[in-house]
Amino acid sequence: MHFGPVIFLFGMLAICIAVIIIFGVKFLKVINDVYGRDEIRKAAEEEAKNIRLRDPVITCDYCGCKVDTREYKVCPHCGGAYNLDSEWLKRHKLDEKTIQKTTNNVFKNLKKSRFGKKVPELKRARKNFWLSFVPLLLFVLFIVFSLMMANRRTIRKTEKLNVDSLDKYVEADYKIVGDGVIFDDGEVTVTLKGFYVQDGFRGSIDDNNYAGEVKAEITVKNNLKEPVQVTIACNCINGVAKEYSGFFVYDWFAQKKETTVYEEFYNIPFQTISELVFTRCEVSTRDYKNNKSLARPVTITTTADFVPASPIEGKTLMFSNDLVDIYYSYIEIYERYGIYVVNKSDEILKIYDRLTYDLDGPDQTVYTIYIFNEPIPPGYIATESTTDLFMNEPDKDTVYFSLMFEYPNNPGLGFSTGYIEIKRDGTIN
Repeated sequence: MHFGPVIFLFGMLAICIAVIIIFGVKFLKVINDVYGRDEIRKAAEEEAKNIRLRDPVITCDYCGCKVDTREYKVCPHCGGAYNLDSEWLKRHKLDEKTIQKTTNNVFKNLKKSRFGKKVPELKRARKNFWLSFVPLLLFVLFIVFSLMMANRRTIRKTEKLNVDSLDKYVEADYKIVGDGVIFDDGEVTVTLKGFYVQDGFRGSIDDNNYAGEVKAEITVKNNLKEPVQVTIACNCINGVAKEYSGFFVYDWFAQKKETTVYEEFYNIPFQTISELVFTRCEVSTRDYKNNKSLARPVTITTTADFVPASPIEGKTLMFSNDLVDIYYSYIEIYERYGIYVVNKSDEILKIYDRLTYDLDGPDQTVYTIYIFNEPIPPGYIATESTTDLFMNEPDKDTVYFSLMFEYPNNPGLGFSTGYIEIKRDGTIN
């Protein structure tokens, strides 16, 4: 798990909260300065004190003489205490009602002078406090938007055959044999409907045969009440399996709807497809409760009477057993090696991800080159143009390499060729 994004998000959240706290404290301070009840209460008490000192003379309950309470703590004539004198208590007792009444009066007087001066500062503090919530709001919106984008499913819609003015596709003169169904579980059906070729050559020359573009029409009928994700892989055409030569679909399709899309093949000899194999077709919902796939590859043929040139014609056999034949060719001008694997078995074959080779012998430095990793149907030829085997050690004249094979439906057939010695000039010992 990568903690960097998590730390960043929590850091941003902490900063947003800190900003709110800082401006909130400043706002409260200004409010306290304007509406400070403690200060106003103190002023009220002083005012009440002034009220009680405006008439300080009382009558002694013991001798009837007048006592100036500003000067004497007891009666100067008889020495009697007046702290319990009813007149004293009535005049000088400050109950909460008196203080509250005085507080309200003082507040009214202070409001005119103090509040008038503090209004701009109060407004500014209030504005800054509410503005301090903006970063937090933006942060929340960012999180919500990110979650929405993460959960967003781009639904693929029905497409046009010719997208722009350069496209001039017309229906091919060959048809699909059978119903063309690739996948059907009763709820989702994936069907190959037909082929279209570019009207007017626009391609390349390959082994003296022109090769052009072909579009396949595919329909996805989704009867479920929710979108489905459909994955389709097809790299096996006309008996040859070559990575990136076909197409790969990985899209969402709408619920309760039939959608037609077009996928393009490039450099198809004579723009003709006589057979193709779908090695992968998976359908799944968001919660993966409906997650289904092909049990075995699906082969679809057409009415085209076309046998393409074999890619192993004129190539050198370098390894053979009951399951595979391996051919190679050395392209001197590019100093590259073409590897060709013929699947002679009745099982799906996969090259084990890599071609491993050593320099100066099987016990020396090992290098790995990743090559064709798609399933190879029975009878098909997988082709791969490798990089320069000597690129890591240009001074060496010999390398030893091996290929590993696995059979997904029959693991017991898996094997390795062992090390094969190859010279820089392409010869094999």
